[in-house]
Amino acid sequence: MSTTSGATRRRAGRTALVGAGLSGAVAISMIVTTAGPASAADSGAPPTLSDVRRSPVSPVPAYNGILANTTWTPSTATGLRDWFTDPKVTLTFSATDDTDVAKFVVTPGTGATPVEVPATAAGGTWTGSYELTAEQSTTVTYTAVDTAGNASPAKTTLVKIDRTPPSVTWPGVVGGKIAHSATYASVRPALTDVTTAGGTSFNGSGGPAIRLQWVDGKPTDLVPLDVASLPVGAHTWAIVVGDAAGNQAKHTLSFEVTTSYADVKALVARFVTEGRISAANGADLTGLVDTAASAAGLGSTQAAVAALEDFAARAKQYAPRGVARQSLTGDAAHLLATLGGRADQPVATGVTVEAYGPAQRMPQVYAGPSVVNPDPDFKVLVFANRVGGFRHQHIPATMKFIQEQGQRLNFDVDVWDYMAPAESVPGNPFESLANLEQYDALVAVSSVGNSQFTTNRPTFDPTDDPSVTVDEQAILKQYVNNGGGFVAIHGATDSMHGWDWYKELVGGEFDNHSSSNNGTQHNCEACRWTEVVTEDGTNPSTDHFPRSIRVLDELYNWVALPREKVHVLQTLTEASYVGGLNSADGRTEGADHPISWCRNFDGGRSYTQALMHNYELSEDPRFQEQILQAIRWTAGETEANCVTHGEVQGLVTAQQTGGGVPAQVATAVNAQVTGSYTAYLAKDYATALTRAQEAARLLENGSAGSAAALGVLRPKAAELVAWMRMLDTTSPRLRFLAEPQDAVTTVGSDAVFSVEAAGTDVTYQWQRQAPGGAWGDVAGETTVALRVVPNGLGQDGTRYRVQIADAGTELYSRPAALTVTTAQTAVSVQQPAVATYGVAGEVVAKVSSASGAASGAVSLFEGSTLLGTVQAVDGTARLALPATLAVGSHALTVRYAGGDGVAAAQAATTVTVKKATPSVSAKASKKKVRKGAKVKVTVAVSATGFVPTGTVRLYDGKKAVGGTATLENGAWTFTFEAKKVGKHKLSVRYAGSATTEEATSATVVVKVRKK
Repeated sequence: MSTTSGATRRRAGRTALVGAGLSGAVAISMIVTTAGPASAADSGAPPTLSDVRRSPVSPVPAYNGILANTTWTPSTATGLRDWFTDPKVTLTFSATDDTDVAKFVVTPGTGATPVEVPATAAGGTWTGSYELTAEQSTTVTYTAVDTAGNASPAKTTLVKIDRTPPSVTWPGVVGGKIAHSATYASVRPALTDVTTAGGTSFNGSGGPAIRLQWVDGKPTDLVPLDVASLPVGAHTWAIVVGDAAGNQAKHTLSFEVTTSYADVKALVARFVTEGRISAANGADLTGLVDTAASAAGLGSTQAAVAALEDFAARAKQYAPRGVARQSLTGDAAHLLATLGGRADQPVATGVTVEAYGPAQRMPQVYAGPSVVNPDPDFKVLVFANRVGGFRHQHIPATMKFIQEQGQRLNFDVDVWDYMAPAESVPGNPFESLANLEQYDALVAVSSVGNSQFTTNRPTFDPTDDPSVTVDEQAILKQYVNNGGGFVAIHGATDSMHGWDWYKELVGGEFDNHSSSNNGTQHNCEACRWTEVVTEDGTNPSTDHFPRSIRVLDELYNWVALPREKVHVLQTLTEASYVGGLNSADGRTEGADHPISWCRNFDGGRSYTQALMHNYELSEDPRFQEQILQAIRWTAGETEANCVTHGEVQGLVTAQQTGGGVPAQVATAVNAQVTGSYTAYLAKDYATALTRAQEAARLLENGSAGSAAALGVLRPKAAELVAWMRMLDTTSPRLRFLAEPQDAVTTVGSDAVFSVEAAGTDVTYQWQRQAPGGAWGDVAGETTVALRVVPNGLGQDGTRYRVQIADAGTELYSRPAALTVTTAQTAVSVQQPAVATYGVAGEVVAKVSSASGAASGAVSLFEGSTLLGTVQAVDGTARLALPATLAVGSHALTVRYAGGDGVAAAQAATTVTVKKATPSVSAKASKKKVRKGAKVKVTVAVSATGFVPTGTVRLYDGKKAVGGTATLENGAWTFTFEAKKVGKHKLSVRYAGSATTEEATSATVVVKVRKK
């Protein structure tokens, strides 16, 4: 205990008190005092209450938004968004008074019971403290009361406590096992942010999100887990989840991927739907799986093994490299091992949870005063949006690092930002060309807003007439026309949507961006992890980037494709985030998503980086270097290849207009540039390069123009050639990795031609050439494999090839020849004499050859129509008759496709299908009615396996009532008018149809009495 002297000895000591009516989760510390000397006379004035102090206090204030877009509101809370993540939060109250402060009255939440906190004197100020521990958001109201009972005006403070990370469950994972064919939706982790204590639930700070993800220890994009990409066996799936307060935890699921015959069939169906395997090849694979499953179920291990081995071999041919091939062949190997008696090893499953530390807090930083060097190399103006526009969180962080670069690298930096008036240059720098021309480049830091530059801004000059306005748009345009540079960062593309010249200057017009959860990144609510690909790594602003990096940021989509007008430097890979976790995609760009670019524009230089909403990129040395080099280039301090096709064409046309280049030369050059541009947009970079080289060659001719004109055009043509050459060199080239080989088969037996290719977005089209004929496409065969089943010797000598193509190139494989041979086979049919329409029947065929019972595909045909195909097992094939086989006599053919060196064979059989016998029921809405009433009689006609069609008629005894009616979905309702008193025996007669016999319902008796 400490003691004091004088009047302040009146209070000493400390104890704890729990306030009545408060949750047990809230603890209160209060100061208890003992009597002391009397105080001076009270003036009647209430105490002066100071703002409460909250602790613990983070040593570095965090960015917490801007109040009304005019006042910074940094937070010293230990979590994000002004949340505390500590076991308790202590509120320290302080007040002064002309006598003594007796106590503080604290109300911890709306409707809570007020608590009295005794005050302790310290140096003329009285203090008291109060602790909160409950995880919740609490509005605390507090006042100070002196010994005379005078109370200060109340104040409030909001205390938000959340120290519990979100919880995770995997509802689709049962017993630690996941089926290989499982969709992501069925195994997606479920996140909740609810904390329960003392019987009370608290919804938490919200925004639970998956921030990081690993599969088997390897980091992955935040996109759904494709279970098919994993082999059968043991795996781990780890995720870091966080909430809006910054709490994080790592959850690791240990699980086992299992497979079965049903899983394999489901995977085949998926790959057919996705276009990775053709429908015909998918059906072939499915048939083999069915054969293997049936044989295994009957205990015929040898037949099951044979079918699975055939399946694996064909899957390797039918499926392209990657998930489809790996999963199908891997599952076949697993099922084969199971048939061989190998038992699966036990897999330890379950979930572990471990702390992952708090999320990074965005520090509150501010732009500094102008950077002024003794002898600067150049000078730039960094500006943000005007009052009222959306305020991006990264603005001060971006401004600060540019100022730091200016200090380090000897260039001056002025700031213009309404949120930093003391640091900003006075007045309006866009008020005159003279103002702007002191700057070599302008840097627009998320300068959002359609009123960023107006044509009638009131002047800032106090000596001018207040009615005088300035045309900022004209001044900015003239500045660029005179060679000024412009760097647009992120939201600067979401500005001046009604000014076409500005949209051309920045090269892209913001349209929208996708959304995300608050827990993903606390100051970038729409941020998503993505792959950024450096398309042009020869530019000084991008030459330090690797080809590909992962970045968390807000991803803009464009009103129009920027590539049409700019020199693209970096792009996004949408597959790395579209359909991802925590987010909704909205509209996307597709395969081509530029995100940074440069261009020479209208006399000046323009550079755009549409990333950097996430403040962390302003702290990332890679992006700092990019913006620095963008500033240096736009300021004219360095040179870089930012040529575009449009720029070259514009220069050629200008030189022609000025008389420097003959019209025929200009026309020829621009035609080649147009051809290069068209190929460039199609990503046919080889053609784009060839056409650019031809344009440059035309300008190399000494008679192509004046020396002055060619001095302008030749360097630009050379830049265009260099750009196209770089793209052609770095882009994946279309090529064959394996080509189809000649094949030999027998009639009815298949042959498979397959190919492997490398390239970007490769497409396939198989072609066929009959002996002596021309090449033609094989309809529907657009995957890596073509399965051919010759139905006669006429196909002997047919050749097959595949055309592969990407955006701009087509290649043909070598032709592969099909040789068809024969061997003798006998087929006998055990036929059903009669079948019933709607009921599936069966044809049993026996297949034999000189070597005994044969195996292979047996098909049932009616004419040229295939009714079904099965694999013969031990020489027997059971072929299902379709339940919808038409009524009448059918001449069917059983065809054996051959195999194992035996020829195809077939046998004829006849099956008679008789009409189905229907069931007809009738039901009256009323059994007893008065004369003149109307009765609804509902009839239903049904049959096994189908819904009958045709007509029905209502009878009263033997007399037809009304006309016939056509069934609708097997039913009809008649209206019977009770005209005659007495009993009416009603029935419904069904007239039958082409598939169904006639039939009559049971009698329904309706009694009609007098009114």
